[in-house]
Amino acid sequence: MPDRSSVTRTYAGHSGAAESNALYRLHPAKGQTGLSVAFDLPTQTGYTAMWLLALYQVVAEEQGADVAALQGTIQNDIVKEYLSRGTYAFPPGPSMR
Repeated sequence: MPDRSSVTRTYAGHSGAAESNALYRLHPAKGQTGLSVAFDLPTQTGYTAMWLLALYQVVAEEQGADVAALQGTIQNDIVKEYLSRGTYAFPPGPSMR
């Protein structure tokens, strides 16, 4: 049984759909306990992160999963994207407080 005290992730979603799907299946089969998925720039800068969470919940409901048992992190790190790329959807000042 894998150690559940921490999550081991690798970054997937940085190539085409077929290649990304292969990574989503390969890494957990090797014991990885989480996925970090690359999304579009507006999502990464915080502009569309809430719709991503909504999609995640709807797919879980459609598949009969217990929504209360869902786990994960949706990263919309506005400050990181501003510092690393100089891009933002919202002014970075309030996020830096």
